[in-house]
Amino acid sequence: MKGKDMTKLTKIMLAMIASLSLLSTSYAGEVTVTGNAEATYSISGAKTGTGVDDTDTVGGKGIGVANEIDFTATGETDNGYTWKYQTQFDDGSATDDGRLEITSPFGTVGFYVSEGSLGSHYGWDVSAYGAGSDQGITTDAEINGIEASDYNNIQYHTPADLLPFGIQAKVAFAPNGATGQTKAASVRAQGANTADIAEATSYQITATPIDGLSVGASYAEATHNGGVTATKYQPENGSLYVKYAIGPATIGYGKTYIQPRVAARTADTDTTNEARKYENTSYGLGVSVNDQLSVSFTTEEFELTEVDVAVATDAETSATPVINVDTIQAAYNVGGMTVAIGHAEADEISYNGDNATANDEHDTTQTFISVKMAF
Repeated sequence: MKGKDMTKLTKIMLAMIASLSLLSTSYAGEVTVTGNAEATYSISGAKTGTGVDDTDTVGGKGIGVANEIDFTATGETDNGYTWKYQTQFDDGSATDDGRLEITSPFGTVGFYVSEGSLGSHYGWDVSAYGAGSDQGITTDAEINGIEASDYNNIQYHTPADLLPFGIQAKVAFAPNGATGQTKAASVRAQGANTADIAEATSYQITATPIDGLSVGASYAEATHNGGVTATKYQPENGSLYVKYAIGPATIGYGKTYIQPRVAARTADTDTTNEARKYENTSYGLGVSVNDQLSVSFTTEEFELTEVDVAVATDAETSATPVINVDTIQAAYNVGGMTVAIGHAEADEISYNGDNATANDEHDTTQTFISVKMAF
């Protein structure tokens, strides 16, 4: 293990030992089952072509039923420390996304299996149902970037009431790219690359400085181990958001910067991705019409900047294609049932708007109706 790896792991273990050092008797806990079942009807469409004769097509209609069930066990010790274990059962698959958390006056130490997201890229979201880019309408893999919770990780959270203005800090460390419930979990690929992740770290800070205002920021980085090709840029990304609620309305604004992994160029034979980065901007307005009905409008912009290098001449060309996603939604809640309807439109969903291709426009639409039952 490298020296810096040992230093990070040592700090985390010391925090964990400090939190657990006063533990004594642990009482038997209780087990609860919560979750939701959701039925959706969706219609998707696409526009292909390069001019006034663009063709509108229906991409598909379908009905689906999905579920998310959480099995949670909780308990406490005789000195007031609490613990929580949770595993998830999704859509008929095997259980996954597990967590074990121990909370004390000194904070929370947690162990997570593909869980414990610290990313703030959707912290701005004020949607009645959910951000448009999170509903499967976009096709590019670099919307959100990476973070330690993509993999099995250990975290430390400061106590929620320790600092003024509701400030809370969290840190996560993944010692490798493994994911899954077993010790022998396979190494996970990073993005579109097939190489391994040596380690990943995530940080998050949130605050509520005044009534109605919430702010937050996050940063994540990962180290590529060079098992397949050399690396020019290691993957990293950062996000920040602001949300402000006044009366029945809430406005949100978010910004995310992403530097994906870029392989080192090999002489004059590597012609693409000499440099590549993303800048994402999101904002929205949500309104609670009454206790049951809420409506929202959001818009998201995802800008890619890339530099390609020509063979032999080393001439550089750059492009800044943009994905835009506009979403309007409404949701009505009655007890444990939520009925939602939404429409989203996205253009240049594969960052090909600046390319001279037959699918230069490639606009996509999605309309859905959802009925969700919580239990």
